[in-house]
Amino acid sequence: MSKELIDENKRQEFLRYHRANKWIWEAYRDEAFKLGFEYKHFGSQQVFANIRANITAYKEDGQYKVNNNWSGYYARALIKAFPIMANYLEIRPLKEAL
Repeated sequence: MSKELIDENKRQEFLRYHRANKWIWEAYRDEAFKLGFEYKHFGSQQVFANIRANITAYKEDGQYKVNNNWSGYYARALIKAFPIMANYLEIRPLKEAL
């Protein structure tokens, strides 16, 4: 995986989101490993779709807590924690890195 320039403000925003929704990391990790057993390659959006299909997670205003804006960050965190997942999880450049 090549080094990307990640906007520091976006990174801090992600970290705030992550701290407020720590359960998403565990759900993301678990769903990604399940998909890894089923498919040769898959994307981070599919992991989030599976989380939504298996967990009813809404804020009080009816919005999903699982926010696709952060899927690329979760994918990179998963690969950093479990390098073997780089063989399965397809990574696209972050929008702010383009």
